[in-house]
Amino acid sequence: MPLSPSQLRQLLKEKRDAFADFDQVSLELIRAYRTAWRQFQQQSHTDQLAVLGDEGNRGALPLETVPVNEHGLVPFSEGPWGNREESLVWAKDVLSGITTFAVDGSQIFPSKDLSIPIALVQVGWFENAHLPGGAYEKDIRLELMTPADLKSSDRALAEERRVNIRRFELEIERLVEYIQ
Repeated sequence: MPLSPSQLRQLLKEKRDAFADFDQVSLELIRAYRTAWRQFQQQSHTDQLAVLGDEGNRGALPLETVPVNEHGLVPFSEGPWGNREESLVWAKDVLSGITTFAVDGSQIFPSKDLSIPIALVQVGWFENAHLPGGAYEKDIRLELMTPADLKSSDRALAEERRVNIRRFELEIERLVEYIQ
């Protein structure tokens, strides 16, 4: 079905206030986050750990203290290098001969726009041995989920959950393959 640019333009114009409100709320959240981050980074390492507590879903913990500027960022000039080229040499020295491996996935959920429920899960990985030859492996694995894979009594919720679970399983399977 073709899209009518004039109708779309009119709809966007009619909904302009809703977009402006969303933008304002987002801006306020960003400001609140930045303020909280500045306050957090000005605390001692011990106080930071105390604020984060011992329980709950707190995410990552700060492992060490690092010098930060007034915006809570680690300035480039604080590193042991004077420019980007020196930082690349430093990284090469540190990582030379050390293999790194990363896996990440993505997915396309079933859509009501299609009459048949299908989903696509993709897992990509990157392995770099950091050897002088510069060789590395970068690849993907795709899996198509059929209606049978997605079948459940609560279609919308269950399908999305099944897709997310399958993505996680594929990521872990690939990590296990690498580790073995």
